[in-house]
Amino acid sequence: MKTKEEVRAFLKSNPDFAEGFLEMTGLPDDSVVVNRMYRMVTDRKLDTLYQQTQEVFSNVSYLENEFAHAFKHIKYYYPNFSPPRIYTLVSGFGTDLFVSDSVIVIGLDFYLGDRGKYRPNVPAYIQKRYRPEYLVPSAVTLLSQPYNATDFLDHTLLAEMVFFGKAYEFTKQMMPAVHDSLIIGYTGKQLTDTEANQSVVWAHFLDKNLLYSTSGAVKMKYTGERPYTGEISQESPGAIGRWLGWKLVREYRAQQPKVTLPQLMQIKDAQLILTQSKYKGK
Repeated sequence: MKTKEEVRAFLKSNPDFAEGFLEMTGLPDDSVVVNRMYRMVTDRKLDTLYQQTQEVFSNVSYLENEFAHAFKHIKYYYPNFSPPRIYTLVSGFGTDLFVSDSVIVIGLDFYLGDRGKYRPNVPAYIQKRYRPEYLVPSAVTLLSQPYNATDFLDHTLLAEMVFFGKAYEFTKQMMPAVHDSLIIGYTGKQLTDTEANQSVVWAHFLDKNLLYSTSGAVKMKYTGERPYTGEISQESPGAIGRWLGWKLVREYRAQQPKVTLPQLMQIKDAQLILTQSKYKGK
């Protein structure tokens, strides 16, 4: 796009992008968005990012295949599912990933990995997930939200853990060949070590009476972004509550093999999943 007229024509021909991602519906006119996009597409400073994006993502057929397989699995479990349109852009580190029921927008410049001359200004433990292989699992996890029923009156850490656990289980079922580390964002070693020391993790949650805490600070400690969970050890990865929530959900499924994935996703009672998982930390 070289002119504002071309920008405006693009927005008119892609209404799902304009309305779903740029939220133009509530604006009195399109001039604000048109001017903003025009500044981006004519900004020479973005050219280096654009060129690098073209190198790293010169062939995106593997991403297309991953999305296609994931959408096929979602369609199997949810016949009414309509695959969203997928757009990619170079955002100047403005947008990494936007997902709705109608559109997925991917800021490819975030996902250049080690080949990127410039990287997004985020901590190293988050930056390691901004690689091509994490892209589709991250999008599918976000796609799980409309199917992930929750009790909005339950403000416990347990409820939040189970919510994340169901989201990761959804992604695993839609992308069964993808390694767990690419779903939860841990390294392979972190996963192995956490699994080996799960009795320590479980004992910590019980000893500190964490499961039924409704404290926002406590929930942030155990399900929020952190480089490690220092309350357990510096070797314990961050967001350990999300991992434990996924563990509970998996143990529940092992104990209740007749429960289908859609049925699991509709369970609002986190306590039921905990009780029927019969999980004892090992």
